[in-house]
Amino acid sequence: MCLAALVMLSVHFKVKHSVGLPRFAPGDDLGYFKVESALQYRYALMTARGEEVPEVDRLAQYPEGIRTSRELTMLMERLTGWTWRAWPLRTPLDFRMFVILWVAVVSSLSIAALYLAALKLTSDAGLAMACAWVYGASWAATGDFIGSYTFQCLGLPLIFWSFACFCASLEPAALGRGRWALAAGLLMALALGSWHVTRFYLAAFFAAAGWAAWRVRGDAARRGAMLKSLAVLSGCALVAGLAFPVLRETRFAVSPTLIAGWVLAAWVWRGPKAAGAALLAGAALFAVAGQASVEGASYGHAYRLLWDKARFLLSKPADPGMLHPESRLLWMGPFDSPSAGFLVFNFVPLVLVLLPRLVLGLRRGSAATEPASAGPVLADALLVLSAAGTAAMTRIAPFAAFFLCLASARLRFPQGSRLRAAVLAGLALVAAAEGLRTSAPYSRLNPFMLLVAPLMPGEERPTVSLADERGLLRWLKERGAGRPVLAHFGISGQILAYAGAPVLLNPKAESGASRDKIRGFLAALYGGEEGLGRFCAEHGAGLVVYAADYLLDESADGARYGAGGPRLTLDTAAVKLHFRPEKLKGFGLVYQNPAFRVFAVGKGPAASGPSSLPGDPVYDLDRFSPKVSEDGTLSLDVAGVLARMKTHRLELFRARLMARMGQREAALEAYGRALAAWPSGSSTREELDRVSGRPSALVP
Repeated sequence: MCLAALVMLSVHFKVKHSVGLPRFAPGDDLGYFKVESALQYRYALMTARGEEVPEVDRLAQYPEGIRTSRELTMLMERLTGWTWRAWPLRTPLDFRMFVILWVAVVSSLSIAALYLAALKLTSDAGLAMACAWVYGASWAATGDFIGSYTFQCLGLPLIFWSFACFCASLEPAALGRGRWALAAGLLMALALGSWHVTRFYLAAFFAAAGWAAWRVRGDAARRGAMLKSLAVLSGCALVAGLAFPVLRETRFAVSPTLIAGWVLAAWVWRGPKAAGAALLAGAALFAVAGQASVEGASYGHAYRLLWDKARFLLSKPADPGMLHPESRLLWMGPFDSPSAGFLVFNFVPLVLVLLPRLVLGLRRGSAATEPASAGPVLADALLVLSAAGTAAMTRIAPFAAFFLCLASARLRFPQGSRLRAAVLAGLALVAAAEGLRTSAPYSRLNPFMLLVAPLMPGEERPTVSLADERGLLRWLKERGAGRPVLAHFGISGQILAYAGAPVLLNPKAESGASRDKIRGFLAALYGGEEGLGRFCAEHGAGLVVYAADYLLDESADGARYGAGGPRLTLDTAAVKLHFRPEKLKGFGLVYQNPAFRVFAVGKGPAASGPSSLPGDPVYDLDRFSPKVSEDGTLSLDVAGVLARMKTHRLELFRARLMARMGQREAALEAYGRALAAWPSGSSTREELDRVSGRPSALVP
């Protein structure tokens, strides 16, 4: 009952925050899911409707298409759609709300996995439950599942349950040890078929298992138990490599990860000589199968990213040319290196759960001792590896949170120990603090925000409003006429899912051909108009979505950095699209808002009549204080523009707040400062009319 209550609390947190996002509109799912979540939501919706997901989805990467079963892991989308269709009760929920609930429930199953693993490692139900409550209430176990539909929603519970079952199979005297080992293997097989990241976890798992096997090398019974469990797990992984098309495509059966598993099993079985023989056999098979080229094409971008992160000590170099082109594309979002603020917000006070182990470890002769077993050693090793992975990329943070809470259970106390009661009370306090923070993470009353605020990096990127994004999607849905759309892969998923238009670039970019196409687009965007026109003609684009971020985002996460930081000139395609649409010969402006423009391919500006569209100061070159050097390089004061836009937003927020509080004069002053910093649209002028009681044109 206690565990069920915790799972329900976790589901409540995730659903509450998901429906509390500004982009959640009851009865209207337009633009709710972002990037890859939008693409996966579309496939789940197709399955829920009983539609067949095409083997080659030409709409998701026009015109050549994505090979859905070979490039993507479709297990999560199919399970979601099948659950919707099989649900026996009639429900008024729309499918978007059902997906939110599905994600909340399935991802919360990791809590029960942690309880099982902690119980098997410590044989103390109270301590295991306390650790589960800390984990289940933590923001680190919640934040990634708010408003998202990513593969880790299913992949993480499968991985953690596989680990828990593996731990249950390690004790030689445990009942049903073989069934636990088989369950661990089957769950790992499903995890491999549901998430590409699982193979990297499996490699880390084998490394940690090797360390654990070495630590128990003198205990023949435990060594034998680990051998059997490793053999079953590796065998199930081999079956997965043959059963799932996406794993067959990358030849997972002869991948370095699986070969490492067989080498480890051979070492545990017969020692170094057997491991050496297995390694030689695996290397020969790797070479004969030509796996090096397959591995490089499928995961070379991930290996390059890890290498570049190591070379530059986890910080992007100021010169993007120093990075490999694929590293520049991948090193962003969940693959970015975490900031100090991210680490503090996710792991304080969570890290305090290790304090009892640290204190008791320093006290000689303490009543609390560590159990001598392979399971706890395996968990500690995975904690170290996941902590190192989290330092490299934010996506690994949920792994670190899981193994951090599990490591806190590696204690044993005499019956009725007061020390045990004190430790349980301390864990309860940490769980309460995490629960309060997770309940209202961004509240001004949240004390953790005071810790995080000074550590967060300054705002370097422009802000895209929800209204602008939805305006673009609505226009494409109503006026796009199904024409293929060339847009950045960061918004292509939403365009495909919500506007129903074919997109040239998909947000997954799992194949080398997809990544080559993205690099070709960026090169054309920051080249001349002729190059962009050739790219559109070659790939059949009917519309081009231009994002103001292409010039306004000068950060290391922007498109210009991803393109290698090319210099700008007045003839650069992006500059013409942003400031000089009347100079374009093969593109006609047909829609715009402050964040996006849409151009029709093959129509000149005269055909589209851009002067009839509402203007916006963000497209006024003079506001950027342009300077052209002797070699033709164009310099823009983007930082100054972003600073003025930020001041405008802050003052506008203050003005609206003062107006609601009835402080009319203070509101008018704030409106004046907002408009002085940056001009605004008609809606703001209408607000000013209502507050001032006179025509806004007379207000400076």
